[in-house]
Amino acid sequence: MYVKEHGELKRFSDTTLNRFVGYFEDELRSLISYYSKENIAKLVKDSSEHVENFHGSVKNGRLQFNGNGGKFRYFFDTFLTQDLNGTTYNMNQYMQYLFNLQKDIENGKVKNPNFVEGDPIESLGTGVIGEDPNNLDGFELIRAYLNNLRDQYLGSKYTGGDRATLRNLINRSIISLVDSELDTLSRNPALTCVKKEFGGYTPYAIPKQFL
Repeated sequence: MYVKEHGELKRFSDTTLNRFVGYFEDELRSLISYYSKENIAKLVKDSSEHVENFHGSVKNGRLQFNGNGGKFRYFFDTFLTQDLNGTTYNMNQYMQYLFNLQKDIENGKVKNPNFVEGDPIESLGTGVIGEDPNNLDGFELIRAYLNNLRDQYLGSKYTGGDRATLRNLINRSIISLVDSELDTLSRNPALTCVKKEFGGYTPYAIPKQFL
């Protein structure tokens, strides 16, 4: 149900939001499985069996970040992240950013400012990845990002997870989508089902129960 909190903030009930949290969890865990080291190795080995547009292509023995199977389909804007330059990314964009960042790190374009001279891992800059530079598959930073989301918001064997914050974030995302649709309906003369007024929307050609 679509309810109001404190008389102002638009919010779905926790019962509804918990259902969406479950959908988010399914999607997140699916991507964690997709990016597991074992699955990445399998996708590289069996590249001839890839489904077009679903699996990423393989280049120079590595899977690329260009397949839809490795991206969020529905909850990509639940978490928004800013880089050091202030650029804001949704979750799919941020995974692309991490993929490119790791390539730059491995190619020596980005280094750990605290590296120890002569240390083969740190001199490559891969100390920030936290893995053996001879055993990387290109998705270590993405893997760490997804695992961190799971542990922080869904819980791990050490923590219970912050599902209250996750509900709030998902509510914000859904409300943004609902408002966007209502705005479209209010501006298009052929679709004028609601009117935008008094800081919100009022029904025009639909039953008021629909809002």
